[in-house]
Amino acid sequence: MTATSVSLSATPLRDEEPDRRAPPANVEAEQALLGAVLIDNRAFHRVAGLLRPGDFSYAVHERIWAAIGEIIHDGDQANPVTLKTLFDQDQDLAALGGAKYLVTLATSAVTVTGAEDYARLVREMAARRELILAIETAIGEAYSGNESAGEIVARLQRQIGGIECATSRLKPRTAAELLALVLPPREMILDPWLPRQGLAMIHSVRGIGKTHLALSLGYAVACGAGLLSWKAPDPRRVIYLDGEMPAAAMQRRLAAVVAGFNPEPPAPDYFQLLCTDDTPNGLPDLATVEGQRATDAVIGEAELIVVDNLSCLARSGKENEGESWLPVQGWALAHRRAGRSVLFAHHSGKGGLQRGTSRREDVLDTVLGLRHPSDYTPDQGARFEVVFEKARGLYGDDAQGFEARYEERDGAAVWTRTEIADAVLLRVVDALRDGLSIRETAEKLGISRSKVERLKKRADAKGMLSGREAADD
Repeated sequence: MTATSVSLSATPLRDEEPDRRAPPANVEAEQALLGAVLIDNRAFHRVAGLLRPGDFSYAVHERIWAAIGEIIHDGDQANPVTLKTLFDQDQDLAALGGAKYLVTLATSAVTVTGAEDYARLVREMAARRELILAIETAIGEAYSGNESAGEIVARLQRQIGGIECATSRLKPRTAAELLALVLPPREMILDPWLPRQGLAMIHSVRGIGKTHLALSLGYAVACGAGLLSWKAPDPRRVIYLDGEMPAAAMQRRLAAVVAGFNPEPPAPDYFQLLCTDDTPNGLPDLATVEGQRATDAVIGEAELIVVDNLSCLARSGKENEGESWLPVQGWALAHRRAGRSVLFAHHSGKGGLQRGTSRREDVLDTVLGLRHPSDYTPDQGARFEVVFEKARGLYGDDAQGFEARYEERDGAAVWTRTEIADAVLLRVVDALRDGLSIRETAEKLGISRSKVERLKKRADAKGMLSGREAADD
């Protein structure tokens, strides 16, 4: 792309040191953009939002662009003639030929329709210069020793985050363009409720069994195995972030999970753990940019990230404030865009819902609540009901809750699943066999007398009560 043959090598925006490479610039794109706007001022409004002050690498181009904007905003026509009077005393422009250079820009523009592309090239070069300056400044600060490495890195990260690259600009699509996209099908990580690029949460009060479930789910996905009638169609790389368990306890639990799976163990790098008790300074805070970057550095090729648990691994901010959740939400969405799924383990609040701000659930596809059945007793260990509190795209039987139980037999984890209707029937039978009346059974199980009566009839029909009658009162 060549808008003009005029050389600008003698008039850089910034002085170049003899032993340094020239900063990134695309003079042809700058010339073509200026020429396109001079030919058709309407192009200015299409591209003005793509640029920021200082994006032109040559000072004279920056001044010409600013002058064009002022003229157009005043309602006048920007062209070489109206610009000439503003640049009569401009020494840099005079070195390029003065007003003739303005005419050359307008008459040599390649195309007006490519103005947006020229503007993106100009912004891209500016972003590269900003990146180089930020890194060079950080290097100088590192040599000076006036600040800690952490302070320098934090500032550099903020500066890099503020650099707007041309590729990051918003670009809406028409309905036809979106429909024409060839998008891969959304595969399942764990069928039917955890898709690829899915965000999900498991929550319960302390001691119910969410870590048992989260750990087993992660290992099942790594193996491409099944769990509680859920199925991982293919093995996927998993990284498990454990922010709470003592290392010895996690080792014992993992050993039971591994022993409880019949399939061949996953490939060595398909299930990895990052444990806070196995890390000198503990795991970083996912609610901070520094913590996210430190964690991301070890994510590798994992397709599923299990965060156990949210309270321990996202420590900054207040749990009940929606704003405190936003950094973690942004982190999770970034991994979703990268093709990964994230499963959070979290605590339940007093009302039984996930603890803290409800804003967490807005972006999640699936929320599983775990709770003890009404007749639970501590000697039963990890026995709980699994309830789908949110299930995006999940319908019918797939969205129905059930009862799960985790046991260890001869050092191996064993999971059993019972449909809630069947589980309630068995509880009613047990209560009636223990001699409780229908009223007492209803009170104990927290269900209505009419439901107990219906289930008693079903049990009688199946011979489950062996002819035993229960009192009405």
